[in-house]
Amino acid sequence: FDTPTDVGTDNVYDVVVQVSDGSLTNTQAIAVSVTDVASHLVVVTTTSDTSDGNVSSIEALNQNKGADGVISLREAILAANATFGADSISFNIAGSGVRTISVTAALPTITDTVTIDGYTQTGASVNTLAVGTDAVLLIEISGTNVSANAYGLNVYTSNSTVRGLIINDFTYAGIALNGG
Repeated sequence: FDTPTDVGTDNVYDVVVQVSDGSLTNTQAIAVSVTDVASHLVVVTTTSDTSDGNVSSIEALNQNKGADGVISLREAILAANATFGADSISFNIAGSGVRTISVTAALPTITDTVTIDGYTQTGASVNTLAVGTDAVLLIEISGTNVSANAYGLNVYTSNSTVRGLIINDFTYAGIALNGG
């Protein structure tokens, strides 16, 4: 058993493999390159509508949340747009009851496939009733403080999912679907 190490700190691991049938032995040295898998999950942790983190990708935002140390919905959308492939935006905002994200300007248009799931907030739950609802929605996106005409979420891509959110007080629709 060999415990490889990344001697050159270049994500290349030198591994020695030895096999034997009891009488003959063969040894082979191989180099294994390990490529980081891009993160496609970003978790919103504040109701604040700021953008001071590195939004060049989800991985960059998760590593550099900015001076406030938290991730806003605005930052999450920007980072998801900049990260190729299907992404997920979840919620883990401290506190109790409905957490209201009062945006101060239109949120960025969603241009890359994403799932925005308000049901990931602790305490939220999907409807289980055939008639009526017992869903618990705990994430609200409010447009009360947006002075310009705006949509709540402007989805300009296909294969995206938005669920478990309360979206209200925007001049235009809460969700605009413009994708292919």
